[in-house]
Amino acid sequence: MDFLFDGANAPFLGAALLLVLLAALEVGGQLVGLAPSGWLDDLLPGVDAPDIDAPDADLPDADIPDVDSPNVADAASGGIFATLLDWLNIGRVPALVVLIAFLGLFSAIGFGIQSALIELVDEPMPAWIAWFVVLIVALPPTRWVGAGIARVMPREETYAVAMRSLVGSAAVVTMGEVTRTRPGKAKVRGQRGNTLWVRVRAAKNDEQFRPGQPVILTAFADGVFDAAGVPDDLAPED
Repeated sequence: MDFLFDGANAPFLGAALLLVLLAALEVGGQLVGLAPSGWLDDLLPGVDAPDIDAPDADLPDADIPDVDSPNVADAASGGIFATLLDWLNIGRVPALVVLIAFLGLFSAIGFGIQSALIELVDEPMPAWIAWFVVLIVALPPTRWVGAGIARVMPREETYAVAMRSLVGSAAVVTMGEVTRTRPGKAKVRGQRGNTLWVRVRAAKNDEQFRPGQPVILTAFADGVFDAAGVPDDLAPED
C-alpha cells in the first residue's frame, strides 16, 4: 500500500483514479442515454462545422448540424495536434475510449517501471522524470490498442452506411491543403452529435481548400469524401 501512495508514483495513481472516474462516467452516460465520449470529441483541437444549409443542387436531403463558425487561426495551429489525434486513431475510435486506454497503460507501465527500479536499485525515479518517460513509452501501445479497437467497431458494412449518411453535411477542413489528388482531414458532426474526423478531397479538379475553410460533403467512396466549396451567400459571416 505504501508503494501505491509513494510520491514518486503520484502521476500513475492519479491516472488510475481518473481512469476509474471516466469509465464510470461513460457507463453512467450510456445508461441514461447520453454520449460522454462525444463531449470529449467536441473539446479536442480543431474547428466546428459552420452553421449553414446545404445547397440544393446535386445534393441529397440531409440535416446540416447547428454548430459554431470556424476559427481559421485555431484550425491552422491545430495541425500538429490533428496529426497526433489521427496517429492515435481518434476519429476511428471515440476519443474517450483512447484516453481510457492511455490512462490504463500509463498507470500500469509507470507502476511496473517504478517497481522494477525499487527491486534493482532500491529507489524509484522521481515523479517529475518518471511521468515524462512513461508518457513516451505509453503512446505507441495506446496507438496499437486504438487500432485494434478500430478493427472490431464497427464492421465495414456498418461503417460504410454510417459514412454515407454524412453526405450533404457541412464540414470544416482541419489539416492539409485539400485538392482532387491530395486528400486532407475535415471535422464533421455525426448524427448522434459526436465529432468525426474524415478524409476529404476536392470534388472538382480546379478546387482547393485550406484549414478552416467550410465545405459540403457531396459523395463517399473508398473511405474518402468528395467535398464542394460553400457558395458565398451560404458561408458563415466573420
